[in-house]
Amino acid sequence: MLNVVPSLLLPCLLLPAVIADSVAQQKDSSNHPPKKWYDTGKCYDYKEECMGTSAWCSNVDFYKTEGYNSEEECFWDREAKQPWQYLTSDCRGDFADCSGTDATCGRILSVAFRTKCFMRYAKAAFLHPSSEGCLSMRWYDDERCMGTTSFCESNERRQAYGSSEACLGYRRQQSTTDGKRLPSHRKNLRKCTSDNPEGCIGTETFCMSQGKEPGLQCLASREKLPFYPPESPACGGKGVSLDDEVCVGTRRWCSDHVRVRMYGTEQSCINAREKPKKLPWFEPADPCIDPGRNDTEACRGTEATCQFNEECFQARDPGPFLLANKFDCGGAKKEKCMGSWRWCHNHYQLAQYYDEHDCFSRRSFDARKLAERVMASFKPLFRNVIIKAGANVTYGAVLRTQVLRSGDEQELALEVHKSMADFLAALAKNEFREALVKYLDRVAEMASEAP
Repeated sequence: MLNVVPSLLLPCLLLPAVIADSVAQQKDSSNHPPKKWYDTGKCYDYKEECMGTSAWCSNVDFYKTEGYNSEEECFWDREAKQPWQYLTSDCRGDFADCSGTDATCGRILSVAFRTKCFMRYAKAAFLHPSSEGCLSMRWYDDERCMGTTSFCESNERRQAYGSSEACLGYRRQQSTTDGKRLPSHRKNLRKCTSDNPEGCIGTETFCMSQGKEPGLQCLASREKLPFYPPESPACGGKGVSLDDEVCVGTRRWCSDHVRVRMYGTEQSCINAREKPKKLPWFEPADPCIDPGRNDTEACRGTEATCQFNEECFQARDPGPFLLANKFDCGGAKKEKCMGSWRWCHNHYQLAQYYDEHDCFSRRSFDARKLAERVMASFKPLFRNVIIKAGANVTYGAVLRTQVLRSGDEQELALEVHKSMADFLAALAKNEFREALVKYLDRVAEMASEAP
């Protein structure tokens, strides 16, 4: 028989009592202040501060590690409020921020503590169908996709809350006025790694994949999509295809049979966009500061980007009419150096224009109209020339017929008529044209002179 020292045996005999007392204290929340109620933390350990209290206390494998015999004991020990959480996809299923508040609280067996779990959260927003954050319209247990009304009417929510009305009671009242529209998104493959499918595939695909009527309602709840001209500044960016709307332009995009079938009509597609706005004209960068983006309009310039594409030019402001500038000259054959007049007059072929007038027109300058205005201003001057010179021509005709040939009046009239006709033809062909050309050349010279 072993001789056990009583003083050493006593602690061993008291150990069960100490454990029981510890558990009892955990059961009785009046012996200590409430424990913290944790939101889901930024960690991945199976700890309450990582998983969240609602997930921790509703799982027997976890709450028993703290000595609780039921989820009620675990929940009674905690007090707090936290934001309502929604379903996420890329996470651990046991964590509160994975299943969301509804699923996490809904699986608690006790009605009292299920209600207590819901009450730990601040009221959720009343959501319309296709709200921001919707994971997929095919995900029928996501309130952001279904909308709060349909979500609360589902059998799962009736069982969790007791009724649809009780479910709605945990949501803020529906706004009676039109709220701010949700933002629209352009396709961005870099957002495809997070719970943001709309940001990944773009608002148009996200909404219209639901079908025509639901899709148009979805689009109506968002800010209007941008209207893109051909070769918009976004074209040429990373991950952008030349067949994307930002490259082909909205009008061509909406006229495609895919969009016509999707929207019903081409105009319906265009109506989903903002009204078109004029884009700025870009001069070629000298040099382009980003060699990896040489195909962008900001690098190449509008003239090179839009060449042979009238719709592209029409979607932009006209280019400036530049005067020659020797202080900002990067090369002899550059418009900013020689000025727009000489560029269009002598080098329009470098920019693939049909003629100089085509080049001038892109700069809101009509050389033909200028010539017409100059001609109109020259006419009074030439009238005086014609009157004075015409007298000499007539006098010469008289001398030839009356003095040299002794002709009659009929011969005189014919000679005067012929002489004046020849004079006017020569004037129009040579002198008048030469004077006009010299004048316009002087205008061009002044426009091309660097200050």
